[in-house]
Amino acid sequence: MKFLQKISALDIAIFFRQLATLTTAGIPIIQSFEIIKRSQEKIPLKKLIHSVKNEIEEGQNLVHSFKKFPDFFDHLTCHLIHVGEQTGKIDTIFQRIAHYKEKSLALKKQIKRAIFYPALVFMISSIISILMLTCVVPRFAELFREMHGSLPYFTKLVITLSDLCCHNLWLGIFPIILVIFFSMALKKSIQLKQQIDQLLIHIPVIGNAIKKIILARLSRSLAITFAAGVPLTDALKIVATACGNSLFTKQFMILRSRIISGEQLHHAMQSLTLFPIMLVQMIKIGEESGTLDQMLEKIADLYESDIEQMVALLSQLLEPLIMVILGVLIGGLVIAMYLPIFKLGTVI
Repeated sequence: MKFLQKISALDIAIFFRQLATLTTAGIPIIQSFEIIKRSQEKIPLKKLIHSVKNEIEEGQNLVHSFKKFPDFFDHLTCHLIHVGEQTGKIDTIFQRIAHYKEKSLALKKQIKRAIFYPALVFMISSIISILMLTCVVPRFAELFREMHGSLPYFTKLVITLSDLCCHNLWLGIFPIILVIFFSMALKKSIQLKQQIDQLLIHIPVIGNAIKKIILARLSRSLAITFAAGVPLTDALKIVATACGNSLFTKQFMILRSRIISGEQLHHAMQSLTLFPIMLVQMIKIGEESGTLDQMLEKIADLYESDIEQMVALLSQLLEPLIMVILGVLIGGLVIAMYLPIFKLGTVI
């Protein structure tokens, strides 16, 4: 359905928070859906709620109604709703889902904030550089040819680069085609995705940040499923499929097989390379004290706090670095064009 494309993750998080509030107050599911639908200003979300409500009114159970829209109600969400229906604690489950989605959105917001400013500056500087090379530099090049004088090496280099950009437009299109082709190949090839995932994890600094982001998301997912009453083996399978990283997916499936054979979670984690010692120790304490779900929540909070500090530090370091790069890039082009004029003025 076309209206589904206009619904954001934030809309879904707010929907579950409203649903949790109403069901906790004792309002029946159908009536809760109707109240939320009437209060919606966004037509696409109103249509989605109406569609789910119709499914329930036609006799379908709640989880089946949500599964009809997998783009917005993922496997983890549907599994939790199924557990809520089985245990009769659907209001508690809605609260957990709302909390999980709000935390996930907050984490994504931090990551986007770290990426947005450098990406924006890079894009603007690239556009300015291309415009200067294709529009401004050729005019200066014509002027310098009429002067019949020798040009500084730096100016010759910039003019050569300008000629390359003006007469070989395919060089600018080729990287775009390459990125599109690579993205398509990445979706189709599992082996290529595994190699990329492995490469990203082992890149200094960036790999550590990616690992913390994944561990925060996995800990939060595992905490909510385990606290909802899902057996640990089933919870690990659900989290592994929703991981998004092939290396962690593989190790979580290894964990699951070892737990099925009788090992404790922390003991099974010790021999796997992707799980830090601190995480293993905290899980050990959680298992021994019978508070594994609470400990997993604390682990997620700890990693999210580390990510927030990392984003703040990265922003502080990147801002002056970006300004220097921008100054060198744009300033270098300007200086290259004015060097012959300065040289002419010295001769006169």
